[in-house]
Amino acid sequence: MIENLTCEVQALPRIPEESAQAYRDNLFFMVEQVNRIMTSRTDRHLLIGNNPVGMMLDNHKNHAVFMSNVFLFNRYELLLAVVPWVYRSYRNQGFAHAYFPAHLQAWKKVLSEHLPDQINAPLLQVYDWLLAHHEEFIACSKNTSFLNIHISAQWDDVVQRFVRAVLQGDSKSSLSISREHVTGPENLQEFYLQVIQPAMYLIGEKWEMGEISVAKEHL
Repeated sequence: MIENLTCEVQALPRIPEESAQAYRDNLFFMVEQVNRIMTSRTDRHLLIGNNPVGMMLDNHKNHAVFMSNVFLFNRYELLLAVVPWVYRSYRNQGFAHAYFPAHLQAWKKVLSEHLPDQINAPLLQVYDWLLAHHEEFIACSKNTSFLNIHISAQWDDVVQRFVRAVLQGDSKSSLSISREHVTGPENLQEFYLQVIQPAMYLIGEKWEMGEISVAKEHL
């Protein structure tokens, strides 16, 4: 199944820079609109279970930041690495599978209403693809224990230091580690993909496994 999804996701259109930038520029405004749509649903309690509304709102923000980077870097393979895990982890927290298409439909509505057609068209194609494969993502989530996190030997120590710093809320150390390895725009993307991204995955995994609380994960 994942092989078929891999072939399909590779066929998605490249996101133009202006579309990716518009998504990023309007990100927090659009999150607020998605929040408004989802919190006003009469079936909200069925979608999120006994969880506080804030947990759903946090996911909307996390989704937006994640998708922004997928669009910016045109890294569709990240969808296959992360979406099944998101399904699994939030389902384990009591969210219904029906929450995910409802959330994606809210994003489609907001994108259609607030971004020009020539800007939102390629973005909507990706959301349509996610919606079309909802059942496959459910199936994949049931066969996914935890994220497959690859950390190169060159970056392993840096990633572990970064994880310790952010879990402690130590922004000074986090920035210090960043400045050690990012000297200009040319190596910013490498640091993001080799350090920050796997660090965030590791923290998400710790949350799913119950090793850290949701408060610590938010920190």
